[in-house]
Amino acid sequence: MAKNGTLTIDGEDIFTKYGVVVSDGGLASLVRWPSLKEVESNDWFEEDGLEADLSAPRLASRDVEIPLSLVRGNDILGFLAMLGSKTFHEVYSPDLGITYRLRYVSCGSVSTVGGEVGTASVTMADDFPLWGFTRNGLASTSVPACGITIDGRDLSAYGVRVLQGTVDSFRQAAESKTPLTRDIATRDGLITDGVTGGGLTVEKGPSYDNPAMRKRSRSVTVKCFMSRMTAAAFAKNWRALLYDLTRPEGRTVTVAALERSFRCYYSSCSVERFYSATGGLWCEFSVNLVITGY
Repeated sequence: MAKNGTLTIDGEDIFTKYGVVVSDGGLASLVRWPSLKEVESNDWFEEDGLEADLSAPRLASRDVEIPLSLVRGNDILGFLAMLGSKTFHEVYSPDLGITYRLRYVSCGSVSTVGGEVGTASVTMADDFPLWGFTRNGLASTSVPACGITIDGRDLSAYGVRVLQGTVDSFRQAAESKTPLTRDIATRDGLITDGVTGGGLTVEKGPSYDNPAMRKRSRSVTVKCFMSRMTAAAFAKNWRALLYDLTRPEGRTVTVAALERSFRCYYSSCSVERFYSATGGLWCEFSVNLVITGY
């Protein structure tokens, strides 16, 4: 059954009015950030990385799947009728301290035992990312520095601890770009651009120039954990981090353990675990970045 899983929708507590609560772990989908809309880019074969247009990055809409538990005496039909009564609803989670403006999409199968208790799943769409948010500083935390900074600010400033595997994700070697080539039926192998004679008239085989390899852009994953935070502190820092990641012109991520910096932009997020417990909120999540330059 649910634990601390109530919501208010358009000012009504759904547990009090309908006998419906969010199932354990069910807020993970609600808290997950939207992905970035596709970025226009040029992938020049003669240059490392990617030339991405990040002058005005925009977040996409997202679907939010909310699993529900139905308590004895529930009014699931009344609850669904309320959701279907208008397009948009203001959904507030006391556990998150965040209000969302969501659009009702559908209800999955409703399963009950004797019509009294059971489960259901509702899908809503978040068409207004960061709705109602104003960047106004960060809530203070006692998290030690992790050695990964975004535009000079350590992730610990947001209350984020970085989990094992993150540095290795940055450590992985980039794949090579495929240069321009010509495949001529009357010759062995390929003719590669960038060699002596412009790559078109090579006669001496292995004695010609060896052009520099160019690196592909690639994705990296920052594995993160936030814990023991109040709803107010979590809401402030959680949304501020997304806001900061998606500002124009991309980000510079520095990994102290590698003594290197990377030009990146945010692409997507997943939330592995989210729950409210004694002592505050706990959230394990992954932030996916695209490296555009080395």
